[in-house]
Amino acid sequence: MDQAFTVVPLATSQIIHSKLSTFTTDGFQANIFIDKPTPVEYDFVQPNSVYLITAKKNCPFEPFLESHEKAVVISIPMYINLLEFFKSTWPKVKERMEKQFKKIRQGTMPIEVEPHIQFMLEASVCYESWINDAFLYFKKSSADFSPNTIHLQRDDKSILVNAEVMNELSQSAESLVDFLYRAGFIDGIPDLSSQS
Repeated sequence: MDQAFTVVPLATSQIIHSKLSTFTTDGFQANIFIDKPTPVEYDFVQPNSVYLITAKKNCPFEPFLESHEKAVVISIPMYINLLEFFKSTWPKVKERMEKQFKKIRQGTMPIEVEPHIQFMLEASVCYESWINDAFLYFKKSSADFSPNTIHLQRDDKSILVNAEVMNELSQSAESLVDFLYRAGFIDGIPDLSSQS
């Protein structure tokens, strides 16, 4: 006897797309709402909304009902566009930056101008992009070997997101879209299958 058992979120569910923080990376969480949940404590939630929050390295996420006021809020299609940016565009930006930094770093041996006076050649890269009405800003120096952190801002709220964490989450975007459709979302999600 063949059997099938499937669990699917409802349109009023809180759908969470996240990557936990580790000792070396911040965590990221997208709290997705197709429709307003029924519990009264969720009255502030708007339909077709995604609340983006982060967690510091090695720390848990704050409960959503405590962190939502600090969240950057975007629409579901905008979140899918954001994931597509980190899947398709960000790797190209990162590759270009790393090629330039490699050339610069190979020439960053101290140069002595006069006795006891030296300088190092250094450069920085700046990248800006808009995803609908959300602004992404990235700046990094060739001397900076820390993780790539991007400033994400919409309206008067902003968060810092780890680009590699977002790239990892973007790999599950098609599955997320499938779950959203199965939960009842029908309002203009970009087709990711043609963009891969």
